[in-house]
Amino acid sequence: MNRRLTEKAQSIHPREAITAGRLKAFGVLSVLVIVAAIPAPAQDKLPPSNAVSFATLLNFDGTNDSYPSASFVQGLDGDLYGSATIATFSDGSIFKITPAGALTTLFDFCKTDCDDGEITNSLVLATDGNFYGTTYFGGSGATCPNTAGCGAFFKMTPDGTLTTLYSFCSQTNCADGANPYSALIQATDGDFYGTAQGGGINNDGTIFKLTPQGALTLLHTFDFNDGAYPTSTLVRDAVGNFYGSAFAGGDEGNGLGVVFKITPNGAFTVLHSFNGTDGSTPTGALVETDGKLFGTTSYGGNGLACPSSNGCGTFFMITPSGELATLYSFCSRTNCTDGNYPFAPIILGTDGYFYGTTQDVTTNGHGTIFKVSRDGVLTTLHSFDGNDGYFPNGLFQATNGSFYGTAGAGGTGNYGTVFSLSVGLRPFVETVPISGKVGDTVMILGNDLVDATHVFFNHTEAAFKVVSSSEIQTTVPAGATTGLVAVTRRGPRLSSNVQFQVRP
Repeated sequence: MNRRLTEKAQSIHPREAITAGRLKAFGVLSVLVIVAAIPAPAQDKLPPSNAVSFATLLNFDGTNDSYPSASFVQGLDGDLYGSATIATFSDGSIFKITPAGALTTLFDFCKTDCDDGEITNSLVLATDGNFYGTTYFGGSGATCPNTAGCGAFFKMTPDGTLTTLYSFCSQTNCADGANPYSALIQATDGDFYGTAQGGGINNDGTIFKLTPQGALTLLHTFDFNDGAYPTSTLVRDAVGNFYGSAFAGGDEGNGLGVVFKITPNGAFTVLHSFNGTDGSTPTGALVETDGKLFGTTSYGGNGLACPSSNGCGTFFMITPSGELATLYSFCSRTNCTDGNYPFAPIILGTDGYFYGTTQDVTTNGHGTIFKVSRDGVLTTLHSFDGNDGYFPNGLFQATNGSFYGTAGAGGTGNYGTVFSLSVGLRPFVETVPISGKVGDTVMILGNDLVDATHVFFNHTEAAFKVVSSSEIQTTVPAGATTGLVAVTRRGPRLSSNVQFQVRP
């Protein structure tokens, strides 16, 4: 296995370069080509009692945004915000789409130059009501060795006004990092924490902190022995520690990736180095719940039907102390009808199951949507056939209870799709942020909130203001304790999807 990712080829599209560079680094590009040619048998069917409904909401057609590249985030207006690799007038865009499928392009990158960025990662809705994010290419970093740029950090208002706040490789020898691949996370201090896939003094990637004004603090530089090329969004636990993964490096000899922990002040610990049997190449974000961490690896495992010696991916659980259990190996079913290569992050649904996507399935080469229980029982919910998209970028659960996602290609014009998946889950509310002190302002996102009558923080009532049908503004009331936030209205009572942590 190559220790370094190959230089991104300038003669092919950046999205293709990202994928090709990653696959070549792990020697599996030819495997993917082979498995895509295997004929497709009948798809797995769910029992009739499972009310699963899949719909294609939008086919990109080349005249609007094309090749969506990231998963969604919900805005204050109830619409979904995402990004595309190619836009009508530029190399990349940010768009919003209603749950019914009406699309609006908000910002085009690279219209005159690419100093504002190129190829956007998933956005994060911040406590100020604006969106923040990073781009993989573009920017104006003075020490960037790549003519395509090394990435940028930006703020975008809901109406599409974008401000570039920082360009990666602005420090000598790209010590600050290069080419961030994942979404940021906003912590309780108001700053954003993230990872850069490349750069750092060893060119193995970095972990950083960014203020909303664009001041960067370097927290950790990878050295391959403690991991390399991190691509996952960080996840924060209740006491403020961050967890993540790097898809290469580690101390198992083969450099197959690690799971790590880092404190806000930069104290770094490797929790686990993968060895192939228990998985390899973790690329998606971890999910923290009930004091445990769950995630996937893109390769590795022991799926008996996997055609590759590199393995087809795993679903695992790891404790904060580093005890790992492999709960499921992909391609454990005949013809890999359960899917393989889960590159995208998993998410925790409001029913307690984890939901995710695979980018390739041996039966037809287009990907799947799955749910998996905490003990590793996996159900395939949908298999893509190309006409409804292929290479899905992961899922997002909106406050109406349904899941939404994008497929990076496929559809009627082969430019990608937006899709929805309903499994019959109830609407809920989401708080921004998910923790705070008494007196802090909190935004509550949901649907049909205009007739709200009460807001409770774990049974303690709070004063509130209805801003719109999709937003309530409130403050953490005196006497509130950690627990669910609830909104009562004329319709069914709505509860938050996660507990709101009341900090001292």
